[in-house]
Amino acid sequence: MATMTMVSVGSIALFPLAFAISFVQGCRGLKIRPLENPEEFGDPQMLGQLFAVEQANVSNNTMKTSGAMASLLRDAAPNLYEDSEIKKMIIEKEVGKQLERRLKFFPGMTSIKQLLEWNPTIGGPRLGPVKDPPGLADKNRIMSVHDFANGYNEMADNDYMMLFQTWEAVDIFVYFSHVRIAVPPLQWTMVAHQHKRPALATLIFEPSVETTDMTEMLNKRAFVQDQLVNLADHYGFDGWFINLENMRSDWPEGDPERFVGELRQKLKSKLGQRAQVITYPYGPGEPMFNVSDGVFVNYNWGTNDESMAQVVKDAGSRTVDVYMGMDSFGSSRGNNEPDPEHVQACAKHELSVAVFAPGFTLAVEAEKKYSKPRPRQ
Repeated sequence: MATMTMVSVGSIALFPLAFAISFVQGCRGLKIRPLENPEEFGDPQMLGQLFAVEQANVSNNTMKTSGAMASLLRDAAPNLYEDSEIKKMIIEKEVGKQLERRLKFFPGMTSIKQLLEWNPTIGGPRLGPVKDPPGLADKNRIMSVHDFANGYNEMADNDYMMLFQTWEAVDIFVYFSHVRIAVPPLQWTMVAHQHKRPALATLIFEPSVETTDMTEMLNKRAFVQDQLVNLADHYGFDGWFINLENMRSDWPEGDPERFVGELRQKLKSKLGQRAQVITYPYGPGEPMFNVSDGVFVNYNWGTNDESMAQVVKDAGSRTVDVYMGMDSFGSSRGNNEPDPEHVQACAKHELSVAVFAPGFTLAVEAEKKYSKPRPRQ
């Protein structure tokens, strides 16, 4: 049996070579020389030979859809006849792969490219804006940032959601997962709204090739922003948590603050003033605070009165829009945890709290074993 080899031409991922060869061998009367070396399948000269054989088989009417190998190369041979069965199979296979990639994180997305391609006709069920919009209390708040096993799985979106019984203690919910665009699955948004709590999606810029070279995104910045607004309108969530961990040098002068401010203005124009844009990792003394509805202050901040007084001074009249970061996995990552010392320091100075990954209790302490919640006392 031939070696199972995957090759790629342009953007088209091809079938294993063994499948193509076995298909060719099954085509009665098809003339094509065997491949002595699988690597030559991607050689331009070889492609030309394959295309010539393809045309010869078509001319001789050897079979209804002759020329198996060449039709595997849609980009390399754009003039192939349109009714090629193998061409159709290639397209169907590629569509299947694309669907698998998209549905793995649905309704989230792994790239800005997917965002640019999104439209309501392929967006799945529309939840739409909540009819009874949740508000935010004008007091120091608690923000719960969901990050459980990277999200988008049964443990994250079924077990953990059923065990999350403290909605009355949470003022704002963020669905966080380590994909470029983490949109809360509809069940999370619906449950949050049932408890009169806003739910935010996450746009993440962790260091990667896509976030280092941001030329395409920024060249289409207005459309990118419009698409982010359209996602919120379609899936019914209430804003964006924007994680900006790529290098400042990756952005042009004036950004990312300008990008965030433009997005915030568009979001509030579409959803109303209730829409929220919260950014990380920033403090109230930075320009980003002026274009955001809130900032998530990075971990390991000082709890002494002098440090806290400086945060309060920088925040001015907006102390409740400053969410002091606390990491539930802090003991294993060298970050401060949501312990009494840090929580009390925030309460004393009227600052809000951001608890990252509270699913720690299920993921670690309960070893990911679901148990029926006890009745509340």
